[in-house]
Amino acid sequence: QSSSSNTSKKKWHLLEAQSTLGGRLQNDNAGYNIDMGGAWVWPEHQPHMASLLHEFDLETMLQPEDVDRDGRVRVCGGARAIVDCLEKSIVAGLDG
Repeated sequence: QSSSSNTSKKKWHLLEAQSTLGGRLQNDNAGYNIDMGGAWVWPEHQPHMASLLHEFDLETMLQPEDVDRDGRVRVCGGARAIVDCLEKSIVAGLDG
């Protein structure tokens, strides 16, 4: 599936192999928001991800085994929450 636009002074192309967004960030089939793919974010080393987390007001958390590891955190609501926010942002840009 492919979409593109240049609304809001930003040019983008969105490519997805399936009809749903998020690729390997999809949650379990029962809808329990269990990460089935990418789970951690390293805000200190991933400034673009840190920016998205801030822009969408998404909270992060440590898991007990992650304390004092390497700066990695998990996104509250799962990494899928980032995709959901991006989708809403894109749709709002197309509608606006």
